[in-house]
Amino acid sequence: MKNKKLETLGYEMKKNIISRKYISKINNDIQSIMESYLGKSKKTDNSFLFEKATAKSKTLRSNLYKSFGKLVSCIEILSNKNVKKYFKKQNFKNIVLVSYSIVVMEPNFKKYLFPIHQDLKERLSKKSLLLWIPLNKSLGSLGGITLFQKSHKFGPLYHEPNSRGIMQLKKKSLKKIEKLKKFNFVKYNQGDILFMSPFIAHNSIENRDQKKSRWTLIIQVDELSKTKHFGKSLHPYNIDKFTSNLANEEIRKKIR
Repeated sequence: MKNKKLETLGYEMKKNIISRKYISKINNDIQSIMESYLGKSKKTDNSFLFEKATAKSKTLRSNLYKSFGKLVSCIEILSNKNVKKYFKKQNFKNIVLVSYSIVVMEPNFKKYLFPIHQDLKERLSKKSLLLWIPLNKSLGSLGGITLFQKSHKFGPLYHEPNSRGIMQLKKKSLKKIEKLKKFNFVKYNQGDILFMSPFIAHNSIENRDQKKSRWTLIIQVDELSKTKHFGKSLHPYNIDKFTSNLANEEIRKKIR
């Protein structure tokens, strides 16, 4: 029987759905990449190593950041039996990988926070899922993500680039969601996954921890069983009508 929570609210959090050992594998891969440039360290914490890389070279930091999200171990999570079971319950049959990346939010950094937006880029179907997967544990201090409940029901909303080139909802779009209830996802553990519609309005919550960075794996998939628009267009709506034509990579260059 299909779970209605995702359909109703636009998101669903599943605790301990995947093995923590698997998350450790991803973190170990990240650590291994950094240590190949920084040397072995007594501290094996990824936050410490990333800080060390940043201090060494901005170019090294940037290139390491781009490399993390290309790890094959990141997408192997889609083969997890519990994740596949969840897709099945949502009637996802022909699944395609749209994108995946690792996002790092450092302590007390506001520069890289994402404003209120939807993930509209490169959608091949309106039936889509975004998996927000924490790579480290948080009791609240690491921050996380704010979701505007039921905002996905509005469908694509109008966006514009802010002063840093990052897509955000336009004022007329914000008015549509301003009275909706918010859910702050700030307490989570390794093994948890937040499943959400890319059409739900959401924004970053600042990391207020004094030492640790917030590490998150974000995977986006679309379901292609009902893509009637393919006869006329690759995308289910006019992407440039709702957002700018800046590619994600161009946006990242502006803020890093």
